[in-house]
Formats: sequence, C-alpha cells, structure tokens
Amino acid sequence: MKAYFLFLSTVGATAFALPLTGCIDFSADEDDLDGGTGGTDSGTGGTDSGTGGAPGAGGTPDVPPPEASCDNVVGCGGDIAAGVWFAIDSCLTVSGPTNLSSLGLGMSCTGESSGTLDVTGNWTVDVEGGIITDNTQTTGTINVGLQPDCKEISGTVTVCDAIAGPMTALGFSEVVCVDSTTITDGCDCVGTVNQKAAPGFVTFDPAPAGLYTLDGNSLTYTGYEEVIYDYCAEGDFIHMTPTSVSDTGLVTGEILFQKQP
Repeated sequence: MKAYFLFLSTVGATAFALPLTGCIDFSADEDDLDGGTGGTDSGTGGTDSGTGGAPGAGGTPDVPPPEASCDNVVGCGGDIAAGVWFAIDSCLTVSGPTNLSSLGLGMSCTGESSGTLDVTGNWTVDVEGGIITDNTQTTGTINVGLQPDCKEISGTVTVCDAIAGPMTALGFSEVVCVDSTTITDGCDCVGTVNQKAAPGFVTFDPAPAGLYTLDGNSLTYTGYEEVIYDYCAEGDFIHMTPTSVSDTGLVTGEILFQKQP
C-alpha cells in the first residue's frame, strides 16, 4: 500500500510531517489482483433424501351395496325409518295375461305381456303421519300380443294401428301396434312406460303421495288405488317386490331402496 505525507512548515517552527489518511490510495497493484488466492467455489452438498414416515393405518373400506335380485323378494318385514329412500337398483320383468276388459275391445279379446321395467328416484317416508311422498320413476317397454278378436271395437272390425290409442289407458305413455308376425290376424303392440310414482306397478293414474301401512311382510301404499309390496327392511336397505297385479301383467323381481345418510 502506498502512503503519502504532506510536509508543512511554519515560521519558527521545525517542519514535521503528518500522515494524511484521507489521501490513502486503496487501489491494488495488478500483480496483487492477479496473484490473489481464489475463494472456494464448492460447498458440501446437502442430503436430498430423508427418512420416510411410517405408513398410516388404512380406513375402513367402503362396502358396495347389494344388487337387486331378479327373483321375488323373500319378505321379512321390519321397521322402516323416516327419511328419504333412494331406488338404487331394480330388476323387474313383466309377463302373463294382459287385462284388456276396460278398453271396450272384442268380448273375447286376450293379450299376453312380456317386458322389463326399471325404477329410479326416491320415496320420502313420514313415519308419524304414515305418509309416503313418491318421487320414483318407472320406465321400460312391454310387448303385448293381441288375438284377432281385439280388432273388434264397438262391433266394428278395425286395423291394429287403431288399437294403439285405447291401450294407453293401461298406463302406457305411448303405444305402437302393427300386424303380428306370430299371431294369425292378430296384432303386436309395444307399450312405453314412463311413469312417476307407484314403483314397478304400471297404472293409468299413479298417486304422487299416499298413506302406507306395514303388516307382517307386506307394505301397502294407498293413493288413488291400493298397491301391495312384499318387503324386507334390513338396516339402510329395503328390498321390495310388487305383488299387486296391474292390467299390463305380473311383475317379478326386486326394487332395492337405500336410505339417504
């Protein structure tokens, strides 16, 4: 480092020198810069991996609900709790004679039904009032084979297409009838079911609410008409089969309800 001194003289006084710190040159020689020791660039790397925590205990696995059987329910009765019950599954088939007596068709008119139904939606059960509010929806198709006598309406022989209108009175939302390919001079009809309320029981006038009673293994729902079900209540599930026979045929199988938490 270079130091500079300023010499001062005064009259009658001995000259002396004072270091002038403010004028110190802090610049370094090139040789000093070039020859300095470099700093350490690299440091000790940290540890990337840590010790894994102990695995947590697994929760109770969800148990899937049962599936609806395609066979009739074996009734066991039981209490039904108040609240909302959802139709989570169903397996219903329709078969047997079709009741056409109310349609004004020929006196000897007979038909045979076959088809499937599906139930969705829910029931709201009011235990204290003994009331069910019915928000279920029954959908499906039912095939009806009609004998030739069914084409006689009020003494006049007609064509199959003309029978479709009267058949909606059985509870169908739509009916299409054509000449049969299997019944000589008969008709093949397809009825569409799209019905709110009265789950699994096809009817012209279903009731959106009604009284219910429990008697042994039977649940009776009374709206505009009485519909009886065999049932078995097991915890959060109700298994049901409609035992009342509608005009569209006998229903076999199960509707499965689950209680809303």
